[in-house]
Amino acid sequence: MNILFTGAGRRNYVIEDFKDAVHPLGGSVIAMNSHAGSPSLAEADQSFVSPLASDPQFPEYLLDVCSKYKVNALCTLIDTDMPVLSGLRHELALLGTRLILPDGNGLHICRDKMLMCRWLEAQDLPVLKAFSCVGDALVALDAGILSFPLIIKPRFGTGSFATYKVHDEEELAVMARRAIREQEDSSPQKALGNGSEEILIIQPFIHGTEYNLDVVNDLKGRYQCTIIKEKISMRSGETDIAVTRSLPELEELGHRLSASLQHPFLLDVDLIMHDEQPFVLDMNPRIGGGYPFGRLAGVKYAEALVRWLVDDEADASSILIPGIDVMSMKGISIHPAPDL
Repeated sequence: MNILFTGAGRRNYVIEDFKDAVHPLGGSVIAMNSHAGSPSLAEADQSFVSPLASDPQFPEYLLDVCSKYKVNALCTLIDTDMPVLSGLRHELALLGTRLILPDGNGLHICRDKMLMCRWLEAQDLPVLKAFSCVGDALVALDAGILSFPLIIKPRFGTGSFATYKVHDEEELAVMARRAIREQEDSSPQKALGNGSEEILIIQPFIHGTEYNLDVVNDLKGRYQCTIIKEKISMRSGETDIAVTRSLPELEELGHRLSASLQHPFLLDVDLIMHDEQPFVLDMNPRIGGGYPFGRLAGVKYAEALVRWLVDDEADASSILIPGIDVMSMKGISIHPAPDL
């Protein structure tokens, strides 16, 4: 059982988890990243410095690794790799490599925040009003549909990149231009390949308690559970401290998202509870930044995935139960660097 992670970056704890899960089966964990100094490369059983996903040589490089190392499953830990990997699904399957990403419209819904908002509205879920250009937002402001403050962020972005809070029309115009320019100058954002001139999303800025959900499905897209984490402290769009919670209304939300998307394995969801309603802010169909807080609360994500890779019908329910009110935090670990 060999599992490959692309865009592995600094998430060495993911590599550690999966090594523990596959080594008893005689398997290995392989990590790829475009930067040789990524800590995950030092942790993996096999590691490779790959081209960027936007590089024309990336597909051939990836398929060669999958073939040579008999990769059974392929996951990514970065958004920019997802559309490229999705386009290689057929070639990967011919090599016996299972891509752990949703196919069809599910991936588009998660990548495109405007499409996500429309989809959530169609699911009759609370959703913030969203506009993809300054002109439409100004019309909504004049009509009283919107009011300041607003949040501007990339429609196809990730983390807190090019995200700004604005308080008046002058700030809206200036920061929108800045957000567009930053996306145009960013290679990772270019790699998203959205093909749209409307690259912003403008929404109301609201206050409330922020949560992260891991909506867990098996590999046939069948709902297993929802792991709920309340965010206590954040830094640069990533959660530093979180505590696991039991909230039936958010478990129900996770179940509804699962039933509609039918994604394989994990759906990482960020939301804010405002006026007793949960508003989804972002969805990613991969291992996300909230993973370690579920792991430290006792959830054995890696072992569950490995069980399902061995047998689609395997029961993993007993290892997907988190301790409740468990607070944990991210730190910094030190690793000897490979030769750069």
